[in-house]
Amino acid sequence: MILTDTAHTSETLSNLPHELAYGFGKSSLGDFIVATDAGEICAIMLGDDRGDLLDQLRASFPGDTFLLGGQYGYYDIVEDAVARLIEDPTTHFAFSIAVSGGDFANMTRAALNATPPGATITPDEVAARIGASPGSSRFVRACAATDLVAVAVPFHRLQEADGANPSYRWGEERRQTLLARERAGAAARDASSI
Repeated sequence: MILTDTAHTSETLSNLPHELAYGFGKSSLGDFIVATDAGEICAIMLGDDRGDLLDQLRASFPGDTFLLGGQYGYYDIVEDAVARLIEDPTTHFAFSIAVSGGDFANMTRAALNATPPGATITPDEVAARIGASPGSSRFVRACAATDLVAVAVPFHRLQEADGANPSYRWGEERRQTLLARERAGAAARDASSI
């Protein structure tokens, strides 16, 4: 997975609207919507209702226009890759991820990506790992609560010291399932390398 620092919200240097392609898929964790801007993934949202997911997507990118991805001919490949990632979050995800936000958000994402699959890290540990002050853990939690790129950016690895959910946007049951899948995938790879 490649992360690029491209802002896609009203915080952009140019407030020109973007044309986002989107498509829906189904997984064992429910429905999902995936959106791309200029070929980069800018959203993967999990939910139980496609209408609600589309509403969330539109609310996350106000002023942008939305085209159903099937018009591009390749979008089924994007949807299939996201479905595979959800089923096995340890799989390689070959699409570029366009992430918005400042340095703190990008460093938070990098710390989560550096956390081994199936392992967890606390908001305080993320803050320390990126060199932020201990009080910055609240900003780490805010990043998790506003995450737009489920699974591909592994906010599901974020966990409070007591094991509680630190505001994972896509729900605790999904978070626990993703962690279990990562642990199983890592164990299977370890066993096959012996």
